[in-house]
This record gives sequence, C-alpha cells and structure tokens, in this order.
Amino acid sequence: MSDMSTSSQSAPEEGAASAEPAGFYDGGLRRFEEGAVMFLLLAVILLSGAEIAVRNLGIEWIDIVPMQLATYFLSFHLGLFGAGLACRYARHISIDALSPWLSIEVKRHVTSVLFIISALTCLWLGWLAWRYVFELLGPDVQVLADRPGFLWSERAWKMPMILSFGLMALHFFVNAGRARTGAFDEEAPS
Repeated sequence: MSDMSTSSQSAPEEGAASAEPAGFYDGGLRRFEEGAVMFLLLAVILLSGAEIAVRNLGIEWIDIVPMQLATYFLSFHLGLFGAGLACRYARHISIDALSPWLSIEVKRHVTSVLFIISALTCLWLGWLAWRYVFELLGPDVQVLADRPGFLWSERAWKMPMILSFGLMALHFFVNAGRARTGAFDEEAPS
C-alpha cells in the first residue's frame, strides 16, 4: 500500500496528460499576467540601470527625462499588475480579525461576500479609470510636449490601469466562487 502511494506522487510518465490546469483562466490568462509582471519588472530594472549609467557617465546627448518618466509609469503599472497577481492567488492584504473565531462554513460565506465586495470595488475603480483615460484626458495630451505620437500620449501610458482593475475584479469574482467551495480553507494544525 505504501508503494502505491509513493508511485502516485511521482512525476507523470512521458506522454501522460500534463498536470497544468486547463482552461483560459488558469492557463493562458495566468501566463499572460505573470509574463506582464516579469516584463514590467525587467523593463524597470533595465531603465533604472540605463538612467544611472547615463547620469554617472555624464553622457550629455542622452535625455534622461523620458527614461525617468517611463520608469515611473512602468513602476506604477508593475504595482497594479502585481496586485492583480496577489488577488489571483488570494495573497492580497486582508484583515482577518474575526476569522479565527468563525466556523469553517461561516468563514466561507464571509470570505465569498468580501471577495464580491472587493470585485465590485475594483469594477468601480476600473470604470473611473476608463472615464479618466477616455473622457477627461484629451486625445492629444502628451506625456512630453516635444515627443508626439501615440507612444508618448498620456492615454497610452494610463490605459493599463483599466486592464489591471478589470483583472483584479475578475480574480475576486472567481475567488468568491472558489471560497464557497472551500478552496481557501486552512488546514487544521497537526
């Protein structure tokens, strides 16, 4: 019997079905989000390093203002998409003052309701971001006045806010359903 339990925990045989979760939400969307966070982190690191090198080497012909602006904007979006990943894995900031005294069933319902409230809040923030980007910002507002084009338009740099709040709302809605089924139940201490 012990041989059976150890063999079932080993790696899948070649040609066997992958243990990777199927579906768009746990498959492609997860990979997109993780890739976006990795890309943003790498871009912030490289831009910061380039800015430091340009400044310390005294290279006058390279304008560091665009690098600084890009670093600030990318850092902001890195934080938002990182928060989205935290919401996906239910590792976001939460206050669990009452949860130790609640039964498992009550905790499931409370957690689900709180996730729904959080999802609605993120939808509201996403709607406000949409209004800000598409109604309050003019189509020709540039981040840098001397750099025309879509790449330096303020709308282009602020559109990811809408996507990140939408993804956070989606994660909270999905986690609300998963909380109802006990996906976040804590193991009893042994």
